[in-house]
Amino acid sequence: SNSHYTRNVISMTELQRIGQQIQQRRKALGLTQTELAMLCDLSINGISNIEQGKTDVRWGTLMKIGEILGFQIQLQWSEL
Repeated sequence: SNSHYTRNVISMTELQRIGQQIQQRRKALGLTQTELAMLCDLSINGISNIEQGKTDVRWGTLMKIGEILGFQIQLQWSEL
């Protein structure tokens, strides 16, 4: 089942918005993608794709990234 993945409930534009927030927060903290990837136990490619909103990503992964970066990732629900 794909229910663990966000694409079913989160639009591409929403993933891109969240990705931008993650990128801005990471840069504000002076972290590289490599450093964030290591902290989150993800690949650099994975972080890059998430920041660009290019990838299906587990909600739990987004929460973990938010936790590490010290901010709450919030969804803006929209009619699909």
